[in-house]
Amino acid sequence: MKYLFFLILLTGLFSCGGNLSDKQRDAIRESMRDGKIQRVTPAQITTAAFEDGREIIKQLEDDLYLGDKSRVDSIAAFNRVRIYSMRSETVKSGTKAAEVWEAYSNASDPAGLQDNVQKIGTDSLLFTHPVTFERPDGSAVLSHAIAVVLAVKNVIVGMAE
Repeated sequence: MKYLFFLILLTGLFSCGGNLSDKQRDAIRESMRDGKIQRVTPAQITTAAFEDGREIIKQLEDDLYLGDKSRVDSIAAFNRVRIYSMRSETVKSGTKAAEVWEAYSNASDPAGLQDNVQKIGTDSLLFTHPVTFERPDGSAVLSHAIAVVLAVKNVIVGMAE
């Protein structure tokens, strides 16, 4: 008897076909499409990291020597990044930062140095911006590089915004 009651109940539930209008069905399909997880390629993440890093450099533009520590810390907190000045004495040997610094410092033409993005670990990116100055004779000299450590998660979230 108990099983008969559940059998009738289940038959009744499954026989009730939901009738959605075409408009409702389209709305559900669209929300399903919008909610899908999309694959983000490493190239897209790198491009977004360049954009994010360059935006932070614009915010620091009047203080490329990072002299105002409280302002630098404020910009870092706002952008959810870590910012520091990269020099030979501030990078640990064997790290990605040391490799980037070595490449910058061994460049034959410091005036032609460009921004760089490198993957560090599994969840971070290192954006670097070389800072040069010009000597009186017109030659360029590398002063330091501004390093910005970005979380991959934040870069991807920023891509969606």
